[in-house]
Amino acid sequence: MTIRVKPARGSGPQRCRFISEQHLHLFIEYVASHPDSGIDVAKLTEQAQSFQEQQTLLAPVYQRSFSDCERARKQREFDDKRSDHLGRLVVRLIADSFVENGGRPPEEGGLSRRIVPGLLSVLQLALGTDVLQDARDKGEIIVQRLREHHGDEFEWEDFFENSDAQALLANVLIELAVSFEDYDRRMNWAAGVLNSALEHEVKADNSLPHWTFESVHFRSLAAALFRPLLEVTESADGRIAFASAYGEDKLNAMRSFFEQARLT
Repeated sequence: MTIRVKPARGSGPQRCRFISEQHLHLFIEYVASHPDSGIDVAKLTEQAQSFQEQQTLLAPVYQRSFSDCERARKQREFDDKRSDHLGRLVVRLIADSFVENGGRPPEEGGLSRRIVPGLLSVLQLALGTDVLQDARDKGEIIVQRLREHHGDEFEWEDFFENSDAQALLANVLIELAVSFEDYDRRMNWAAGVLNSALEHEVKADNSLPHWTFESVHFRSLAAALFRPLLEVTESADGRIAFASAYGEDKLNAMRSFFEQARLT
């Protein structure tokens, strides 16, 4: 008696089923190779076969697993195409909010990956070309250092979780928030830049549906983009640490931005 591993066909959830059955088969073989464990391999195999037959239970798991892997693959392809490593950090913060990654649709206030070019334009115009290029150069240095350290095992998560990269991102976001001193005027300007980028995209590809970036989308964007800084400044200790690192004026500007964006 043994576990039957059914060959995978096509490119759907059955691929995940094939992997799970391989693991189950290897586990049974591992147990059988350790007779001193005292486990009855025949009974274990019988239970494993019974478990395999629970398709009502397992099919949704395979589907979720396949969907997660497919989203991760597409995100990796998207990440690997980027040469702007600062942009990677920014996009990483909001990626989970994209409808393409399972977030709310834009008509419900959600975001789309389509806003990325416009958002990067907002950053450049708000911070200035020199400031943004300096931040990009620093991001490139961090990535080069991590690639040298990790070699072939380098993953973009290494960059996203790096303390220097997080500090670089924080500096950029703080300067962006400070630039919103005249909030309503600045928010309308940012929405205009994003909509211009979206309109340009539609003109380049008529198959894309028209979408207008509105104030509700800006709030969703700000909530995702500034979440780490929101979390830091929620507590008194966090605000003290923030003021010590960046100054009281920038703390006040950040808090004012959060309030006007209705994030607090």
